[in-house]
Amino acid sequence: SILWKVLKFSLKLEKILNLMNNRYSPSKLGTFNGCKLQYKYRYIDNLKSDLTTIENFLGSRVHETLENFYRLVKNSRIESLDWVLKEYENLWKKNFDDSIKIIRKDLTADDYFNKGKQCLVDYYNSYKPFNQAKIVEIEYHADFEIEDSGSKYLFNGFLDRLDWDDKNNIFEIYAHY
Repeated sequence: SILWKVLKFSLKLEKILNLMNNRYSPSKLGTFNGCKLQYKYRYIDNLKSDLTTIENFLGSRVHETLENFYRLVKNSRIESLDWVLKEYENLWKKNFDDSIKIIRKDLTADDYFNKGKQCLVDYYNSYKPFNQAKIVEIEYHADFEIEDSGSKYLFNGFLDRLDWDDKNNIFEIYAHY
């Protein structure tokens, strides 16, 4: 039964980490912490879902919009909030179709579209003028090691953005998972 599988899967974190071929990522750990069964399906059983939820769709469009925006910023071209919103709208329209699953019956696709739009407005207004640091990389694949109590753990993942702050002489990492 499914209950037995869930109970059986309640292993210690160390055992799960060993199943990851000693290569960890924030996404894997986040999935494990959020839902052990989802982790099992995705990373152990390698089951992929064709289902796209509206929440995933919205997040992908907001992420794409910001990625496109920051590629321009990296080349010293800072676009207006209107440009950002138009980019979001274009990406939404280009990619949206009837296969996107809306679970909540009290919300529509337009409600989700408007939530994404508001997120971008809030983000833009919080971070403008977008010249606080120099963008070094966008969508950068990083491999790194963390040591704890004599054990070494290898991580990999994507950084949304890697910036250099001349004022404080530090790298700033922006990552979402």
